[in-house]
Amino acid sequence: EKSIRKLETNGQIEVKLGKKIVITQIIAKLIKPFVDKPNEGQLVFNVDTFHLKPNAEYNQQNEALNEFRNKINMFLEKTLKDSKALDVFSLCVVPGKVVWKLIIDVNIINNDGNVLDAALLSVLCSWLTFKLPFFIRKENKLTNNNKFIYLTTLHKPFIVSFGIFNHAKEGNKFLLDCNWKEESIMNGNVSVAANIFGEVVYMQMNSNLQVSLDEINDMLLIVKTKVEELNKK
Repeated sequence: EKSIRKLETNGQIEVKLGKKIVITQIIAKLIKPFVDKPNEGQLVFNVDTFHLKPNAEYNQQNEALNEFRNKINMFLEKTLKDSKALDVFSLCVVPGKVVWKLIIDVNIINNDGNVLDAALLSVLCSWLTFKLPFFIRKENKLTNNNKFIYLTTLHKPFIVSFGIFNHAKEGNKFLLDCNWKEESIMNGNVSVAANIFGEVVYMQMNSNLQVSLDEINDMLLIVKTKVEELNKK
């Protein structure tokens, strides 16, 4: 079961992939830009796993959730911000004086494994549906006239995730899109983000196992195939 639903608030998106549920909301603020980046707006990702927390105030599970949240946050930043997928220059209102700061809140409501794909899709859909007030500068004053514009996207990454299962005799085995039961017994995972141009924009590996260059190339070949399938749709 897959559903993408636009909620009532501007840019608020709910994504359901099976039992995975992620809700993303964008909050916009006008601020002064960094001195060394006068024409760039700011993007901040805030991943929230509150709904997944146990009742105990602090235990090992809470610690694991913090690590889980940080990995998702880093993946989104590298895949969407550092790869220039989301255009920060379009967030400039007055160069050197006023830019937009967007806080992208990503709420993980339920995790049934491989939640990264749902989080990435939710953020992209939120970005594509969010509207900013359009300001015009007249006599050193900003006026809006109730006009709004959509945000600019330079390319759209998607994600392919592999679970790593180590067999004593047969070595590493890889499984696509693991559910939570499979994640609980896997020895590691690799997530690859690529766009429709076939460019790998980020790869994240969480494993203490040695993964050979041939194994990585095999995974990238699968990613390439997925890209080609996407281009045909």
